[in-house]
This record gives sequence, structure tokens and C-alpha cells, in this order.
Amino acid sequence: MKNNIARLLLLVLITSLQTGKLFSQAPNPALILTEMINSIRNIRTIQFSIVQAERYQGVLNIQVDAVKMQIHPLKIYISAESPGKSYEVLWLSGENNGDAWVHPGAFPYFTLSLNPEANTMKLGHHSIFALNLNYLADLISDAMKKDGRNFEKIAQFEGMYDVDGRICYKIVLSYPTFKFNPYIVKKGEDLVIIAEKTHVNEYMIFERNKNINSYTDVKPGETILVPERYARSIVLFIDKELRLPLIEMMYDDQGLYERYEFKKIKLNPEFSEAEFTKEHASYHF
Repeated sequence: MKNNIARLLLLVLITSLQTGKLFSQAPNPALILTEMINSIRNIRTIQFSIVQAERYQGVLNIQVDAVKMQIHPLKIYISAESPGKSYEVLWLSGENNGDAWVHPGAFPYFTLSLNPEANTMKLGHHSIFALNLNYLADLISDAMKKDGRNFEKIAQFEGMYDVDGRICYKIVLSYPTFKFNPYIVKKGEDLVIIAEKTHVNEYMIFERNKNINSYTDVKPGETILVPERYARSIVLFIDKELRLPLIEMMYDDQGLYERYEFKKIKLNPEFSEAEFTKEHASYHF
């Protein structure tokens, strides 16, 4: 009975928030995003599961990973939670010559050392470093700087929603003129470097330029197409209490491109030293 009453009160609260009854005015999306960025910057350690849905050749591929992360210095441990997969990844700043230790959980059944930015290490559209929420914080910070005063037209508050029992702000950034522009590759650049420089998605560049066979298959002076923004629209569900994103959805000119959902978040947990070593009792390196 008490649970039913609690659910009813939550529904009334969310409905009231969506209709604006509990606000003298709608929340400021720029302020909410700034608070989200600040919350991300203050993370010391974090643990979560992430459900990743990413589009390949018109089809959304889904995978689920469990992540442990220390921010300074950066340490990342990833284990597969998707059915039928059992890979593990460990990357530590300043160790293993910059490579990640990878246990594939399948043939060849032993631990490999791999470049975390290489094609073979992509867990999806991105390298393992995009699992760091600072990746999103940098993206939104860059958008706010680029758009300046126009940002208030681009970012909109679209109500309050329940995400796994957590009350979230829905914030939408829209760029209706989204397009791909010609870009001349400079010396020393590959798709990852270009994407970092322009705050866009490296896989989106790779996908749109059909003559490119890998992320390093570009030459100085070559002209390629690069999106002018990370996405045509970005939809964020931001936890009202934690001020962290629980859902990120990215749309390009063809529809939903990426969807990331963060679950079982533990903010600033105390990790033992062993949890970022190959020798941890529950790991298989």
C-alpha cells in the first residue's frame, strides 16, 4: 500500500513538473547544463553499467558494459555485461606503454596489449576514453562557447521525467541546419585527432567518407567531409539530485545515431588498489 502511495505521489510530482505547476518559470537549461558540467568535473571515482546503442549501417547495435573509473590519474576497468560476451579491458595512465590490457574472453584466450585508439579496440563508435563523462562535459562546454548568446535558443527544457525511479530534467539541444562541411586534412592528423579538435564523432566522419578504410587512412591535403556539430540534436536526461546524465541520445540527419544509458551509478566509491591491477582476484588477465 505504501509503495502504491509513493508511486502515485511521484507521478503527481512529475506531472506537475512537466506542466510547470511547481515552477514560477521553466528551469534554465544553460544553468542545468553548467551544473552538470561542474558535477562531472568534481568526480573522483565512479562505477556504473552502461547500455550502449549505436547505429551501424542503419541498425542499432546494443552492448552492455560494467565500468570502474578513477579520474586523476585516469584508470579504467571495463567488463562485458552483454549476453555471450566476456571481454575485460584495463587501462592505466602512464603504464604498459600507453596500451590497454585486453582479455578477449574468447580465442586466443590470453591477455593482449592493444592501442586503445586502434580500430580493434573500439567498443563501439568510440574508444574507451569516451566512457569518461568528461567527454560529454567537454562537448557541451564547447557548444556553449561556440553558440554564445544563441545558446538559449538552442537548448530547451522539455520537462521532468522518471528514469529508473530518478527524477530527471530533459534538456534538448537542436541544430536544424546540421550538415557536413569539407575539411582539409593537416599534417599529423587522423580521424581521431580531427574529431577531438572539432568536438565531433570520429565514427561519423569514418561512416560518411566511403573512401576511407580506417581511422588513420587519410593524408595531408586530402579533403574529407566532417560534421559541423557532434549531432543534429542532443537529448539529455539529467538526474535532478546528482546533476549527472542518465541518458544521452544523439541524432544525425538520418535519425537516432547513439543512445547511452547509465545505470547502477556509484559516485566517488572507494576502490581498493587491487581493483586497477591485473592481479585482482575476480579478473581474468
